[in-house]
Amino acid sequence: MRGIVELKEAIESGDDRHVEAPFRLVQSSLLLYLRLTFHADEDDAHDAVQQTLIAFTEAVRKGLVRHEDRLGAYARTICKREYQRLHLRTFRVNEPVAAYEPVDTRSSLEDLVDRERLNRVRSCLSALPIDQRRFILRWFEQPDRSRFPSDAAEIRDANRCFARKHRIIKILRTCVGEGDA
Repeated sequence: MRGIVELKEAIESGDDRHVEAPFRLVQSSLLLYLRLTFHADEDDAHDAVQQTLIAFTEAVRKGLVRHEDRLGAYARTICKREYQRLHLRTFRVNEPVAAYEPVDTRSSLEDLVDRERLNRVRSCLSALPIDQRRFILRWFEQPDRSRFPSDAAEIRDANRCFARKHRIIKILRTCVGEGDA
């Protein structure tokens, strides 16, 4: 990712004069990533990127970012989770749909499709066993910020969590997809 190493170095040195150019490069790269990968709208993409850059800056200042060859992947992972967390809020069970509808001039048909999709996701979430539902909701509400496990036990635990998350998401995708047929 262009500018990410320079941004890390500028943050570490505390040199505010040299932060802006790499900051803009990283920001534009992450915005493009969200738009191409998730078809994110502009407002959601900007919110997720802003939160990503804040988390990245905090991690650099705390000395948690050590591997320069993985900085781009690290930033994209944070960005993806921030974007997913933005959208997971809309999937909470027992909250009214109207609270999440944007105030714009969308057609009634688009609103109906969005409500139907939201209802399918809610239904699929509620069909999960309680431990899986708690796990996946907690994963997106409070993702673990430590990206670089230090020992073999932490790596095994992290791998188990990622595998469990992917299995649950696969179940949810299958469940939601059944309503499309």
